[in-house]
Amino acid sequence: MSELIRSSVIDPIWLKEEDYLRTLLWAASSCELMNQGDLSRIAEQFLLLLAAEATAFTQGSSSSLPGEQVEMLHASVCYTVGLALMPMAPDDAVERLKREPLKEIFLAGRGSLDRKIRAAMRFMPILRASQLTVEHAPYRFACAHADRAFFRGYDSRFAAHRQDWIPAYLPCLPLTQAGGILYLQDYLQVLHTENLICRGVPAGWFAQTAGDCLGDHNLCALLLDYLRAASDTDTIIARLGLRGRAESYARRYLTQFSLRGVDKTGGNVIE
Repeated sequence: MSELIRSSVIDPIWLKEEDYLRTLLWAASSCELMNQGDLSRIAEQFLLLLAAEATAFTQGSSSSLPGEQVEMLHASVCYTVGLALMPMAPDDAVERLKREPLKEIFLAGRGSLDRKIRAAMRFMPILRASQLTVEHAPYRFACAHADRAFFRGYDSRFAAHRQDWIPAYLPCLPLTQAGGILYLQDYLQVLHTENLICRGVPAGWFAQTAGDCLGDHNLCALLLDYLRAASDTDTIIARLGLRGRAESYARRYLTQFSLRGVDKTGGNVIE
């Protein structure tokens, strides 16, 4: 007797991490998992949440806010609710929205946000421990102070979605489209992964290869581009001894990006 396998009605590809709640509601309506009554009830609860956040933002001193600040609070509430729903299967997230008061989901999202902030802070020593010995100012600053740079202007209560800090040192591959703490978490994890890819490279190789323009390069891209000039992806993965997340990341970079114009000298990087 074959087992019945539950399939999701909502295709996750329809959902955008940076606009999760709105795209989830749109998908639920399109798939007829929510009716107009469900959507109206959620909209009413959302307005109550937004009003409460506006009152807290102004400390009760004003009943009206400029449109820009209302939009900011709106986006922050959406982002926070989305944090509570993202870990669930889309259909399950819809069911939660239908049966649970939106305020409770919002508070759960705020709890998730606080946990992610603490996790990012705990991750910094791990990142620093993997830092490469290289004179590259933007890279060294990122490994040492990315969390401080981010949190210096981050308002987790009223602008949870914002990402005002743009790092000077960018990774090989694009980061998450979502802002806020999700962006920082992705950035720290990607930076650590790139460090693991490059950890066997002798000190000084990067400066010798890039010369005076080292500060213009991403270190991981510099290494992988150099190796790609003379080797295929599997050979590079084996040569660097990559496993798990580091292997997956390197494969994505090597297979998704055109490397035309790379110097074809190749050579032995890992002795």
